[in-house]
Amino acid sequence: GKSISIREFVQQLGLKRHTDITLAFGYYLERHADTTEFTPADINNCYYEAKIESSNTSQMIIQNIRRGFMMLSRSKEDKGRKRYTLTSSGEKFIEAKIAAGAS
Repeated sequence: GKSISIREFVQQLGLKRHTDITLAFGYYLERHADTTEFTPADINNCYYEAKIESSNTSQMIIQNIRRGFMMLSRSKEDKGRKRYTLTSSGEKFIEAKIAAGAS
């Protein structure tokens, strides 16, 4: 079947906080866009594609790292850009939202 759009994905989760939306974008990129990691620019692109007013993406990523939902990727930085990946806790958080939305 056709893959879900980034906007539909975030809407079905019913997220309101930008920290959660940023996490959902990371999850979407890893699961639906076949990337293993992402940059803040990738997240900003998700905001654009989903037609959602963006927030301070770097700050949202830092907050997700503090929550234990994201971490720095081990891959080499590309042009000084840090790359991030979801932790297993971050994946479980989004999967719980998906499950709740499906019920």
